[in-house]
Amino acid sequence: MEGKQHLKSSTQDELKTLLAEILRELTEVNDKLDLIIQGFSLSARQQTVTDKSEIQATTQRKSRRREITSMDILKMRPGTLKTYKAVQKLGEATCTQVAKLTGRTHGLESRYLNELERHGILEKKRVVENGRHYVVYYIPKDDEQQ
Repeated sequence: MEGKQHLKSSTQDELKTLLAEILRELTEVNDKLDLIIQGFSLSARQQTVTDKSEIQATTQRKSRRREITSMDILKMRPGTLKTYKAVQKLGEATCTQVAKLTGRTHGLESRYLNELERHGILEKKRVVENGRHYVVYYIPKDDEQQ
């Protein structure tokens, strides 16, 4: 009888672990869907470009910046997504500020921020304030010119 109870308890523990993992995965999917929905509402408000010269000027820019798509969000690893959401919440942020918000190390956030910048999802700028140099990351606006 004791063996059956132990087996039952073990199975219940496994089920609890499995359910916690499913909940974590669903929360992650929900977060990604929220970002996709935000993206659609933003793009619905954008004006379409009709002037050919404006289209040519836009395509000739050398910026790596591009509009983030639903697929970009779905393809993001959980760590990268958390970093993106932190920058989205802060507007402009240093690596230290993002690390403080996410609760992760400066080195890890630096890797994620640079990855997002390399893919054209974030941009960075150098800022000098009170004699100190900072790198600030931000999500570019559609009307920004480089």
